[in-house]
Parts: sequence; C-alpha cells; structure tokens
Amino acid sequence: LSNTFFYFRFFLFSICFLYILNNNENLIKKLFYVLLFCYSILFFDSIFQSYFKINLIGMPINQEYEGRRISSFFGDELVLGSYIARLSPLIMGIFFYLSSKKKFINENYFIIFLFFSEIAIFLSGERTALLLYNFFIVLLVIFINDYKRLKIKIIFIFISSLVLLFSLDIPSKKRILDETLRHLKPENYNSKYVIINKQYHEHFISSFRIFKDNKLIGVGPKNFRIVCHEKKYNLSKITCSTHPHNTYLQLLSETGIFGFLTVFIIFLTLVYFLLKNYILSVNGKKLIFDNLEICLILHFIISLFPLTTSGNFFNNWISIIYFYPVGILVWSLGKKK
Repeated sequence: LSNTFFYFRFFLFSICFLYILNNNENLIKKLFYVLLFCYSILFFDSIFQSYFKINLIGMPINQEYEGRRISSFFGDELVLGSYIARLSPLIMGIFFYLSSKKKFINENYFIIFLFFSEIAIFLSGERTALLLYNFFIVLLVIFINDYKRLKIKIIFIFISSLVLLFSLDIPSKKRILDETLRHLKPENYNSKYVIINKQYHEHFISSFRIFKDNKLIGVGPKNFRIVCHEKKYNLSKITCSTHPHNTYLQLLSETGIFGFLTVFIIFLTLVYFLLKNYILSVNGKKLIFDNLEICLILHFIISLFPLTTSGNFFNNWISIIYFYPVGILVWSLGKKK
C-alpha cells in the first residue's frame, strides 16, 4: 500500500483537467502553444548539443551508456526521445482540433514538426522511442480522417528523414544499429534464443516466473526489484532491475492477472474502436471519433503496446504520460454526448 496508495492522484489529475476544460475550452489552445514552445526549445537544444557536445546551458553529452547520448535539458535522465515520442500524439491531436475550428496553422509547419521530432529522437539514441514514434506515424497516416494531401506529405517526410538520418555518421546511429544487432546475437549465452538482449531476456524470464508463483495479485507494485533477488527467480547478476522493462510482464508479476487484465482490456478496447472507426470511414458512414480523439487513442496504443520495452508502469513521469490525455479525451467525447 505504501507504493500504491497515492496513485489515485493521477486519476484526480485527469478529473481536474476535465473540469477545467469544461469551464475553459480556450485552455486547449494555450496548451498547444506551451507544448510547441517546449518542443521547439528541445529540437534546437538537442541539435546544438549534438554538434557542440554541450547544450545551451552547458550540460554535456551523457557518455555513461553505449555511445554518447543526447539528453538536452533532461541531463542524466535519458528520456528526451521518449518525451518527444510519447507526447507527439497529443500536440498533433490538438493541431487537428484547432485546424477544424478555423485555418489555424499551415500544414507545412506540421511537416516541419514531424521532421524535427524524428531528428531529436534519433539523436537521443533511444531505440524504443524511435520505434514507437515511427509506429505512431504509420498509424496516423492510416487512421486520421481526411487530410489526403497531408498524408502524402507525411509519407514523403517520413521516408526521406529516415534515409537521411541512417546515412549520416553520428554516434546515435551506431547505438541504434550496431548495438541492436550485437544484442540480438545469442553467442556465449546458455539459450537458443535471446529476447532483445541478455539483460532484458533475464528480466522477462524472472518476471514470468514470479507471476507463475503469484498468479492472482502478484507480489505488489514496485516489488519486482526486491523479489527478483530470490534464488529461484535470479538467473545471474544482471537479472534484477527496478522493473522488468515490459508493461505487461510487470503487471503480471507485480499485480497478477487482475491488474494485467485491467490494462490489457483497455488496450484491446481502444484498438477495437479505432478499427471500427476506420471501417466506418472506408464505408463512408458517420464516424465515432474526430482526429483529436484518434491521436489521443494512438497515444494510448503506442504507450501500452505490448511488443516493446517500456519504463516502470508505476513511475511518476510515465504515469503522467499515461494520464495526461485522459481528461482531454473524455472532454472531447463528452461534448458529443
């Protein structure tokens, strides 16, 4: 309970956000400008740090991990790529919402935003963030309503930016390509296969073994870091970590089948309604969601996507990422009654 009792603050945050939006719709526009300002600063600073080896306020490139890591103002917290990738659906969704009200921003600025987001995430060297961001772009092109010309521009900038970035000789490219290929090789490892890399492989195996012994309610939130040290769950000195680095394996081991099903059912429900909206769009029928809502649903889908590594589900900043768009989505759906 000491680890989870105050988790209700995130639900309270979403409710308060919903209440404020119901009483001040203009907040959405202000939020857009705030996020756009933050992103612009991060774009410029990450490129500056990559070239000059320090950022605008003198913070050096992080060199403790594989290759030099661009982190901008986040410093030792290597979350620059994750921050941009996970909040991009929100800012893009607000763009569509404001554009539907009037001629808000030229589409070319939207393309520029996509391009610099790709650059900043690539420079950060965060492989999961790069995967999730590009997965989001693909889903965006597939599921957003109308904007046929914009979709063509997105596809063009998406392909050209990746070709450009992978053709450059920069440290983040070495981490993304060379280190990934090295981790996938199972040599000198007592197994016929390795999931992602040796360390993640052992996290996953250990968390699943913990789940098998604690199927209903798990061992408690944030307790993987403690239980993984027990002999029957510990494979080697690299087995333990603060969390298993996969959302659903963490939920299985720490909250059991009940916690896992709660989140997984939410994920499947969102996927179902998104596909239903797409089918209605193809058939020319009345749609369930507008583009703001589609972007917010895509936000949850990439955040809860099961086939990738992830941060600690109960971590403060990750939880903020999960709950930040909830109030906006409920507000938007509520306006339609």
